[in-house]
Amino acid sequence: MNEEELMRKAIALSIENVANGGG
Repeated sequence: MNEEELMRKAIALSIENVANGGG
């Protein structure tokens, strides 16, 4: 995995966390 893919995964996880009511 390259840096861009890692960033996309991190952003996706962040959005999912917020959608689930997390900080």
